[in-house]
Parts: sequence; structure tokens; C-alpha cells
Amino acid sequence: MNALKIRFELAKKGMRYVDVAEKCEMSGISVGAVIYRKFRSEKIMKCIAEIIGQPVEKVFPEFNEKSNKKRNPYKMAANN
Repeated sequence: MNALKIRFELAKKGMRYVDVAEKCEMSGISVGAVIYRKFRSEKIMKCIAEIIGQPVEKVFPEFNEKSNKKRNPYKMAANN
């Protein structure tokens, strides 16, 4: 799912970045950065997927727990 689609799906659920951040116990900036693929946080990715009601692999196709260490297209967040 691209960033605009994720934002649309979150808006349909009445969720803003700050709401997602609160639920994930992270910052809104971090949520936005994950959505726009500026950095990676498995915790935020899973939280967003849960809110949207889709598997994390569908929301973030690059998400693959087994190969995160080998293929990391962007920085890992410190608090996964």
C-alpha cells in the first residue's frame, strides 16, 4: 500500500497520525516517517496494519520478518 492509501484508510477509521502514535506509544513524526518509508519500525507497521484491519504484509509489502536484517531499504527505528 502506498502512503496516500494508508493515510486514506486511517482517515476512514477516524485516525490521525497523533492517534496512531498514541496507540503505538511512539511520536507522530515517527508514524509519518514509517508511512512515507523514511525509516522502519516493526512496532508502528504492525500497529497501522492492525488499525486498518489488513495484514502487515499487505499494508507494507516490504515487511518480511525473516529478511529484515538482510534487506533493509531504510533505517530501523531504535524502538521496535
